[in-house]
Amino acid sequence: MVVLKPQSDFGHAPPPQTPYSIITNLPGWDQARSIRDGDMSALSRIVHIYPRFAPTQFAAELGQAIAQLVGMEGSVALPYLNPDMGPYTRRHVTLAQRKEHVMTPDAISLRCVDVGGHRLFVVLYDPKHMLGAMATWSNPGIGLSIRAGEQLLKHVATMQEVELPIGGADADVMPAPTWTPEGPAHQGLRERIVELLHRAPLDPARVATCAPGDVYLYPTGMAAVFHTSNALVRFRPGTIVVLGVVFHNTYHHLIEESPHGWKHFGRVDEEGIDAFESWLDQETQNGRDVSHVLVEVPGNPTLDTVDVARIKKLVSPSVVHGQHSLSRRQKKTDPAAHSRRNMASSSSLTILSPASATSTSLPRRTCS
Repeated sequence: MVVLKPQSDFGHAPPPQTPYSIITNLPGWDQARSIRDGDMSALSRIVHIYPRFAPTQFAAELGQAIAQLVGMEGSVALPYLNPDMGPYTRRHVTLAQRKEHVMTPDAISLRCVDVGGHRLFVVLYDPKHMLGAMATWSNPGIGLSIRAGEQLLKHVATMQEVELPIGGADADVMPAPTWTPEGPAHQGLRERIVELLHRAPLDPARVATCAPGDVYLYPTGMAAVFHTSNALVRFRPGTIVVLGVVFHNTYHHLIEESPHGWKHFGRVDEEGIDAFESWLDQETQNGRDVSHVLVEVPGNPTLDTVDVARIKKLVSPSVVHGQHSLSRRQKKTDPAAHSRRNMASSSSLTILSPASATSTSLPRRTCS
């Protein structure tokens, strides 16, 4: 059997390499295991990797440039467009789940800067705390993208620092964000998504009122889950339910960010949904509320497909994240998340909430 050897160095993508490459060469099981366990020597040699793990390429360069300009050269610098990430990080590092890597909130420094028409909220900390804080970049999925970093690097020399108010750890008193300034392309994308939604719905009346303003754009799937789940809990407090298998960062998010707890039902066949219905009856009898249900269609990697129509009858709203049959799913779900990769060559995600009682509570943030 012929075994081909990777044509790239350790930590580099196979050719053709670009600054946007997300595949990396990590030869050997032991090497992969050491990185899983937090081997900083191995991590420091990685040039290309999936950008949800850590800032890479231009996003990392921008963070380091900002750290130098604010007098914190050598610090880990995580740039965000979202002011919530400072308070989120300071809370995250103190949780018991950090185990031996737990930190105090004052180990996290916050800076706010204006660069190229974008307001960035930058989280900085000593590299020795990497293992206690690195999941704050990967779990919410709202870190600055490589391409955004590339554009903003052109303007970093004219960066202006924005003074943070006393008590700046509170997002409510942080300077107002700019998010990503929108242009005609954003409106065109929303219109195209609505056009696809109306193409072949099972129930045309269900989507008749759906307009471009009902489409919410996020940079990643986890950003859509993170924002939507948080908004739904604020709108309707209660237990969050997961049916079947969902993306692993969703579990990390729920373990730490579910103020009223969460419940997982692994099976989504008839017997599994029967168990879910029985549990719902018990919760109702005990006066406990359920906020919403999270389910992926189809499940990954099990490919199990839940009976969405039945789930919709049991509890509303449900949040469905999947990659197929957008217009058909929308008859039964409220809201639905869908990857734009299947409609165009990109990686944005949408939340569609036509005629939804919760639509006004969802955060209208683009690439946040």
